[in-house]
This record gives sequence, C-alpha cells and structure tokens, in this order.
Amino acid sequence: MFKGSVYKKAARLRTSPWQVEVGGLVEKPRVFDVDELLRALPMEERRYRFRCVEAWAMAVPWTGVSMGAFLKLVRPLSSARYV
Repeated sequence: MFKGSVYKKAARLRTSPWQVEVGGLVEKPRVFDVDELLRALPMEERRYRFRCVEAWAMAVPWTGVSMGAFLKLVRPLSSARYV
C-alpha cells in the first residue's frame, strides 16, 4: 500500500454502526454505539508537536473524546489495574 492511496480507501470505510463494549472491572459494563458516545462526551481538539534532535519536527492534529470523561461513564473499580 502506498501512502497516496490511503485516503481513497479511508473514504470507503464504514464507521457506522460501530460499537464499543466495556466490561471487566467496571461498575457500569455496557455496549455503546459510537454515535451515542459522540453525543454523550464533549469532543476535544489537540495538536501534538514532535521535535527530534536530528532536526525534524511535525505537528499532529487530534480530535476525539477525553479518556477521563469516558472513564466517568463506566466507573472502573479500584481493583482495576489497566484500562
């Protein structure tokens, strides 16, 4: 796959109906529709800047939901070690 062809394939990618299942050591295990999550959680925009000692740099935009806000919905138990 060449870098130039990724955007063509991404245009055909169906992202609905996607679901996210949360289980394990949480107070509120459940299955979320991605559309439901996007309505329930505020979207955030961030820009990450990477700089290398070898003189290259890049800025990467990111749009998504806060992990902290998501965890408040499912409430991990105190015995949970990983999320």
